[in-house]
Amino acid sequence: MPTYRGRVTKAHILNGLKQSYLTCPVALALHQATKSWARVFGDDFNFLCNNYHTSYPLPVKVRKWIHRFESGEVVKTFTFTIKVPRYALHRR
Repeated sequence: MPTYRGRVTKAHILNGLKQSYLTCPVALALHQATKSWARVFGDDFNFLCNNYHTSYPLPVKVRKWIHRFESGEVVKTFTFTIKVPRYALHRR
């Protein structure tokens, strides 16, 4: 299973929306890392591929960051890694 490195940038933080599963900073970083649209729901993220959603748990570090972002706290850029099987990603 390949490993992807997500990097939440200042642009993701400035342009990302709170309570938006497709355009929160983490979803934007996942999209940039995997080249596939990611959705972030609570403690999980998922991808839509061939009309199926495959969900995976977010690393604890990412969950804590999202909580701070959603609470309106000042957050910094950070990186994280995830493992996702290639078949779960829909590439355009």
